[in-house]
Amino acid sequence: LKNCDNVVVDNCSFEYYSYTSVKLDRCINSVITNTSSKFARKSGLSYGFVVHNGCYSVTIDNCYGEDHRHMVSVGDNEGINLFVRVANCHIASARDAGIDSHAACDYMIIEGNTVEGIDNGTDGIIFQGVSCTITNNIVVGNFSEGIRVQSLPNIGDGVVIVSGNSVNNIGTSATDSGIFIDFSGGGVLINSCNVSNNSFEGDMNYHIYVYNSTGSENMQNIVISGNASSDNATATGMYIRTASGGGLYNISITGNIVRGSGDNGIYLQGAASNEVRRVVISGNVMTGFTRGVRATNVQDLMVSGNMNNCT
Repeated sequence: LKNCDNVVVDNCSFEYYSYTSVKLDRCINSVITNTSSKFARKSGLSYGFVVHNGCYSVTIDNCYGEDHRHMVSVGDNEGINLFVRVANCHIASARDAGIDSHAACDYMIIEGNTVEGIDNGTDGIIFQGVSCTITNNIVVGNFSEGIRVQSLPNIGDGVVIVSGNSVNNIGTSATDSGIFIDFSGGGVLINSCNVSNNSFEGDMNYHIYVYNSTGSENMQNIVISGNASSDNATATGMYIRTASGGGLYNISITGNIVRGSGDNGIYLQGAASNEVRRVVISGNVMTGFTRGVRATNVQDLMVSGNMNNCT
């Protein structure tokens, strides 16, 4: 469907096609509901539903997908896709990220989905655009990153909310990160980031990893609160890190349950040329790490009222 308005795809079933079951290309006000998509056969590019080239106001709701590279893929390079919502879908046997958004996307909502993956080294859900809300999803599988927000655009201010999700590793090796906020854009500014009330089960290297890997921009106003882990972080529970040239400012880490067998419960690591600044760490319970809290190249830090057990 190209250059279309008021599109409704409802109660359809697609099986054994090549590239994608439904493609929306520069469409406005489109809905895909109650639809199943299975067994995309094309090597590499095998999708369920594709949103491309500057679509506006798209909802994909209550759909089922099985055996795709991505059940939902948002992106392409001729326009920004705005206000895309993926909700209440089940994604089975995903061969890569079940829900995938490239950089050409802003104001996306991903909520209430279940994602089951079969290949390690991939992501459960990945968003590479500007602003997103990722809430109340269940991600199951031995992923590289359960939920990854990888900011790539070079323009704009981003707001990131990752809340109420359950990340579960049932694989045979450790997942790299339960939730990975990977700020690697050249010009976008993540101006607000809230990672709250998520849960983690199964061994992972990091439960939450926030990394400013850009060399030019600062990421600021970060809240990490109310998260709970029932199994071990094998390296660091919560890892807050900058690369040379980019900073992380205004951070609150409060009320989390952090379990692990690795070196650090909460680790703040600033690069030599730019620090992590203005941080409060309070009310957390940390169990099993060599160190409860560790800080390197941090300026203006308050640590108070935490419980360190067996650290």
